[in-house]
Amino acid sequence: MDVWIRQIRHYDYLTSKKAFRGSDATAHGMQTGQFLVGDPDSLTQQILEQRAATGAGVLVIRPEMSDMPLADVADGLELFAREVLSVVHAA
Repeated sequence: MDVWIRQIRHYDYLTSKKAFRGSDATAHGMQTGQFLVGDPDSLTQQILEQRAATGAGVLVIRPEMSDMPLADVADGLELFAREVLSVVHAA
């Protein structure tokens, strides 16, 4: 019989100025591919290069919103879906 242990999710990390769970939100993080930043063409190129180098079949997207207004976040995600994901999906 499998036993599942559930834990209550907490958000204590939000009270800290440190990067979330070991992520590297610095220039080093961008250089190592942990964070991708740029215009749609640049992001598409970076994603395709990482896929070619790793053979990964899954793309995990975690947009960093900071203190951006929600409308700006939505616009950015729509641009990403339209300009980047459509090309990545077709490749």
